Amino acid sequence: MRRIGNSPKLAWPQDWKADAARLDERSQSDEFPEYRNDSSLFAWEKQAGVVYTGKSAKSAGTAAFRQTSIRGESNMYTILIVEDDPKIAELLRANIEKYGYFAKVADDFERIVETFRESGAQLVLLDVNLPKYDGFYWCRQIRSESVCPILFISARDGQMDQVMALENGADDYITKPFHYEIVLAKIRSHLRRAYGEYAAGPEEKKVEAGGLLLYPERLSLVCGERSAELSQKETLLIDALMRREGRVVGRDRLLGLMWEDHHFIDDNTLNVYVARMRKKLKELDATASIEVVRGAGYVLSVPDSEKNEAGREP
Repeated sequence: MRRIGNSPKLAWPQDWKADAARLDERSQSDEFPEYRNDSSLFAWEKQAGVVYTGKSAKSAGTAAFRQTSIRGESNMYTILIVEDDPKIAELLRANIEKYGYFAKVADDFERIVETFRESGAQLVLLDVNLPKYDGFYWCRQIRSESVCPILFISARDGQMDQVMALENGADDYITKPFHYEIVLAKIRSHLRRAYGEYAAGPEEKKVEAGGLLLYPERLSLVCGERSAELSQKETLLIDALMRREGRVVGRDRLLGLMWEDHHFIDDNTLNVYVARMRKKLKELDATASIEVVRGAGYVLSVPDSEKNEAGREP
């Protein structure tokens, strides 16, 4: 017996291709509407030894799922839906699962990042108008720890809203009302770019600045031959400063990156983490330092001599 649902790769009998092509052609043709949801398809699947398991069983009755599966594509992706309108969220979930993907609907709008981590989502559909914090905020939080595709779906159709979404890390913006076919087409397109045939090879993320090399996924900071292990908060702090080397990063910006609900964080807490990072930079014998700009924030400062040396042609 062949199993679909627990493995991203499909195993089929040796003579499956001819039958698959015939069924695929007929399931898309207006001349054979009965093949779109017909027991004859299940008869072929039973003869081929296919068994649907888990969440895939919910979608086994749809021709669309069978077509995609027969072509041998891996549809075991999880899509997180962050939408506070339950009707729209349910319609999105139903249409997404109809095509063989897993769909997780967020139900706690104060724990979006936790829900994202727990779901292991490979793509996020995100509304702008949400309770407590807007979609732009949650987009920044997710983007700070993942490069997965983020697609906004919103009734706000102004140009500035779309610019804001892209500036905050989104990959696409779909305005309401929308056609579900377009949403699914964009989902497939972004999944192909991120994980499929168009995806670049997997590379570890790293940030270089001021003679420092940061590996955010390892929580590790390197300077020359020395390295230091960082906490998650320390990593977020130095990451933000290194990405804007020589430029001020505001306190509110740092608080927002390091804590989801920074309104309840004491100002001294940030000072503590800055002091810890200064100590680790000293232990690494780094020339870069974290300087305070009164009334503005912090800046990762590099000595002018080192800047000149870095900019000199070999």
